[in-house]
Amino acid sequence: MSKPQDSMDKKKVFKPPNFTIKDINSRIPPHLHEPSTSLSLLYFARDVAFVALFWTLATKIDPMFRLAVESGMLSPWAAMLGKWASWCIFWFFQSVTMTGLWVLGHECGHRAFSRSRFVSDCVGYLVHTFTGTPYFSWKITHHIHHSFHGSLEKDSHHIPRTRSELGIPPETPGQPMDYREYLEDTPIYTILMLMIHQFIGFPLYISTNLGGQRNLPSWTSHFNPNATALFKPDQKWAVLASNVGIMSVIAACYHYSKLYGWAAVSKYYIIPWLWVNNWIMVIVYLQHTDPRVPRYRSGAWTFTRGAACTIDRPLLGPLGRFFLHDVAHFHVAHHLFPRMPFYHTEEATKYIRAAMGEHYLSHEEYWLSNLWKSFGRCLFVEDEGDVVFFKDKDGEAVYELASE
Repeated sequence: MSKPQDSMDKKKVFKPPNFTIKDINSRIPPHLHEPSTSLSLLYFARDVAFVALFWTLATKIDPMFRLAVESGMLSPWAAMLGKWASWCIFWFFQSVTMTGLWVLGHECGHRAFSRSRFVSDCVGYLVHTFTGTPYFSWKITHHIHHSFHGSLEKDSHHIPRTRSELGIPPETPGQPMDYREYLEDTPIYTILMLMIHQFIGFPLYISTNLGGQRNLPSWTSHFNPNATALFKPDQKWAVLASNVGIMSVIAACYHYSKLYGWAAVSKYYIIPWLWVNNWIMVIVYLQHTDPRVPRYRSGAWTFTRGAACTIDRPLLGPLGRFFLHDVAHFHVAHHLFPRMPFYHTEEATKYIRAAMGEHYLSHEEYWLSNLWKSFGRCLFVEDEGDVVFFKDKDGEAVYELASE
């Protein structure tokens, strides 16, 4: 069975790139690799100020609409609709601002925030703890992701499932196969899985390694300092420090629930936190999961090929540029040069795009429709082959490998 391809998928033949990081870096002005601690701290202060501003404005929502009803300006129904619409606006803007803080923590983990390890770790620990991520633990495994990105055997997360893992038998030449017998294909199921993936997928990965390498022990977790598959013995105290941070956030939520109730804690923090998880998953998933993005096995993987297995996307347009610090707009530059500060990646991308040629990938489609398409089309890869592409519910990939 086959399916029509979108206009973005017209190119059918793929040849793995042979350029090197040195080839690309030779085109980039050296100053683009250097962070400014003072500028990074200004972005940090700006984001904190916006979080405080939105939080303060949210405290006015319920009293304002209660007063509108009492004064007769609005009917109870109109006030209720207005109140919840206002809360939804708050949740959106607070979540993208908190996600921006998380992105700065990600910069800190790479020391793209500041060349000072002390400054980077202090800021990173604060903002990642506030947004529910164990800073040092995730920093350690995220370096594994960057070191082996695009490798089916060694990458740390978003590892594609293979044909055999899904229980799909090999194709028999000349005999059509109905892949839908082996792949769940109902819209309700897809929506349910997508919701789980978006809102609790990141916490599940952190706590249980869901979506990571599947050959790791069952007790593998970012919260387990003895998870030897993730951490070295001398990193134990860093993991414990990360755990203390997350426990302090949980304790703070419990404390304020006693003072103001769980409804208030949910409205001001938990719901925005859930949406932060959604934005993190949108960013990470769509940066690395696309029918055009290859995966490599050890016979073909190189660091440069793996780093090129990502795609630039204009997530949320100007809002994404402002609040999310270009993390999605210029992610190819980040994977090629993880220590490059985000405020230099736009300029660097001009040189990178020229150097990579057809292997530079970008996508202009709106994030929600693109998320739905990628989630429904990037289902599995073959068990064999040094270079593989995602296949969809019809067993079709958008590329075939160029003959040697």
